[in-house]
Amino acid sequence: MAPAAYAGDPTVLPALTGDQAWRLLDAVIGVASDLSLPDVLRRIVDSAVRLGGARYGALGVLDEGGGELAEFLVTGLDAEAQRKIGAHPTGKGVLGLLIAQPGPVRLPDIRLHPQSYGFPPHHPPMHSFLGVPVRVGGAVFGNLYLTDKVGAPEFTIGDEQVVVALAAAAGVAVEKARRYRDSRRREQWLEAANAITPALLAERGPDEVLDRIARQARTVTDAELAVVALPARDGESWVIRAAAGTEARQLIGRLIDGRHPVVAEALKRPEALRRTDPDVALALLGRSSPAVLVVPVALGSDPLALLVVAGQGPFHEVDRPAASTFGNQAALALEVARAQDDQRRLALYEERDRIARDLHDSVIQRLFGTGLRMQGLRELVTQPSVEQQLSEFVDDLDTTIRDIRRTIFDLRDTPEPGPVSLRAQLLQTIRDAARTLHVDPRITFTGPLDTKVPDEVRDDVLATLREALSNAARHAEAGQVHVEVTVIEPEPCVWLLELSVRDDGRGIRTGSRAGGGLANMGNRASRWGGRCLVEPNAEGGTHVYWSVPLPAEPGTLADEPVEVAR
Repeated sequence: MAPAAYAGDPTVLPALTGDQAWRLLDAVIGVASDLSLPDVLRRIVDSAVRLGGARYGALGVLDEGGGELAEFLVTGLDAEAQRKIGAHPTGKGVLGLLIAQPGPVRLPDIRLHPQSYGFPPHHPPMHSFLGVPVRVGGAVFGNLYLTDKVGAPEFTIGDEQVVVALAAAAGVAVEKARRYRDSRRREQWLEAANAITPALLAERGPDEVLDRIARQARTVTDAELAVVALPARDGESWVIRAAAGTEARQLIGRLIDGRHPVVAEALKRPEALRRTDPDVALALLGRSSPAVLVVPVALGSDPLALLVVAGQGPFHEVDRPAASTFGNQAALALEVARAQDDQRRLALYEERDRIARDLHDSVIQRLFGTGLRMQGLRELVTQPSVEQQLSEFVDDLDTTIRDIRRTIFDLRDTPEPGPVSLRAQLLQTIRDAARTLHVDPRITFTGPLDTKVPDEVRDDVLATLREALSNAARHAEAGQVHVEVTVIEPEPCVWLLELSVRDDGRGIRTGSRAGGGLANMGNRASRWGGRCLVEPNAEGGTHVYWSVPLPAEPGTLADEPVEVAR
């Protein structure tokens, strides 16, 4: 039997019996009684099944292109039956009839139609079929599908008419729910932008602002994951600095390829970019997600950061301008936080420089003069014991002068405001590891770490430190861990970066082979012409020694070790 088309205007109610009219009116009231779009869609398909007298029903929602089904709500099948059937249909075969030519379709047996694809395994047998499009604002929003007329071999023209009438009322309800959803979504984006402000008032700095941007974006979209990435040193990639959601911490430090088509397109457009290709999330975040929202955090045309939100979706059309506005507000907050941070750094550097000058111009000169006078007194002393004491006092003064000079060196060895210093990165790495080590490692820094170590070497020394501390946490059961990071000049104009990690744990087993982590540490050292040794401590435990040569700048002096108090 060929598809039967209902030639009447779907917006005009057909002639119905009294019982049909009452049931239709009740269904229309039920559908329109809620503003939640998911609830409205569920009520539509349930009402259609009751009005049409069907055993099974479904509502297929079309994707943006209108060529496939993006959502598929089913009634008549329990969750276990749907799980066994598998993925929902995308609109092929008979279901695609309404997509290609929107209009009512009635069939006595769906299996006999030339476009029937049959049913997947575990699918219940179905025979009679009725399909009706649902229009919203003149465009097809989706299709109602009913199968297996209860108590009759097929659906009647009356069933078709009443379901067409329901579809017309459903379109109005869907449009109303979508407008409410979009209005609420815009409001949520604005609330999210306002929620970033407290971090500025509390002067928490850029890191706190980045965390809030990620958390607020994830809350608004109800996504699985949201990350914020900053421009990487290579000028092309983006490095993730903040993340919120499932296994978010594992993504910190991951690079996002700025040349990826989605990223490149998002940075060129003035508003957010939506994607429903799971491979996009896989390429950007290393994990697959059905939907991705990419938002440039920018003031004008120059992006300060990149916000990527991934989840089940779908992201809606309203999310594009709303997320773009959120990105602009977030960029302003980030710029203000950076300015505040620069002011704090500048004040700190000025104070450090003042202290260094005072120590050098006042304290050291006085101590030096006192030492000279004490040395002059030695010639007037005749008792050997007193002369010995004077010599010890002079040595103590020399040691104190060296300590003060070392302190002056550390105060002035501070990079200009901008990227995080290597010392800060090392301290943060050690703090993160302390949670799994269950001990606070002792830390010693020596020499001009922040001015001598190139950016490309930083990543390797940080990765090596993470690996060494991870091994100590997993295998050593150590009670003490001592980390030493040193930049020395063993020969004129020859600089060396040394990393030493000692623990008092169980020690490395004799004859054990280097695994992936140890091999990676060795490879990182070899890359720069250095070396890596992992050996037992003489007093027990394990010692990891990693060193690489550094490019030299003539005229810079090395210094003696200074332990950093935690």
